Amino acid sequence: MTIRTAVVSLLAIALLAWFFSRANPGDVWAQVSRARPELVIAATALVGVTFWMRTVRWQYLLAPIGRTRFRTAFRTTVIGFAALSLLPARAGDLLRPYLLARQEGLSTPATFATVVMERVIDFITVLILMAAYVWGFADETTLAPALRRPIEVSSALAALAALVMMGVMWVLA
Repeated sequence: MTIRTAVVSLLAIALLAWFFSRANPGDVWAQVSRARPELVIAATALVGVTFWMRTVRWQYLLAPIGRTRFRTAFRTTVIGFAALSLLPARAGDLLRPYLLARQEGLSTPATFATVVMERVIDFITVLILMAAYVWGFADETTLAPALRRPIEVSSALAALAALVMMGVMWVLA
């Protein structure tokens, strides 16, 4: 066992101990026993599909830098998103490209740039979905009439910003 493995194991044990020291076992068991197994299985499967899709997207963005193995990209994706949940300051967004670049022999700054591109793509997607909802699906029951016009204008501007960002990314690519 290496020192790094021992440190990570001790950290995991310490975090579990901290969690269980603040948890009420009766309440935890009550919530777990009420869970519907089919929904837990479906949610777990969807998380797996999400990580698979993110890995494929990341490999596509990494292609100009160099080839990456799916297994390595998938593993570092899961590690990075786990770190996002556990560590402050979005450290997982730094950890993921660092680990992949180190394991695959890629340029760390170039690999980090692909994560920035992912975040821009995510932002563009959210802006497009917001504009599509406001302009195509929102009605008086879901959007207060007094707020409709300002939201329509801001969503139109957001959609325009998304299109401009996509154009800039296309030119840069």
